[in-house]
Amino acid sequence: MRREYVLTDDQLKMLIEGMKGPPLIMLQCGQPESVQERANRAWVEVGLEAGFDGMTARPVYGKPMQYITAEPLKHDLYAEKDDDAPSSIKDRNGEIVLGLCKRCGQGEGDLEEFCPGRKKL
Repeated sequence: MRREYVLTDDQLKMLIEGMKGPPLIMLQCGQPESVQERANRAWVEVGLEAGFDGMTARPVYGKPMQYITAEPLKHDLYAEKDDDAPSSIKDRNGEIVLGLCKRCGQGEGDLEEFCPGRKKL
């Protein structure tokens, strides 16, 4: 289910920077990332911040470039195998008993259908 998102100016700048070639100094240090790899990485980063899968983003034709559609992210909940799970969601035996999203920090009672992305600090 695709949703429409509006990118901020900072997110647009991150994408534009990601679509530029590598700095010339990097050419002396071995094979740099291709422009496509850099652009893909920028889309993934923006998506994680805004709450969508960056690899599914498409433009919205007829609207300015900051309007896109993409697949929303699902919550990424801590699991037993996660050593970095906060102690506040574990019982005294160290087992996870409450759902908590790694990205947005929403807890079990507050979880929305889709993850809104990284917490804004």
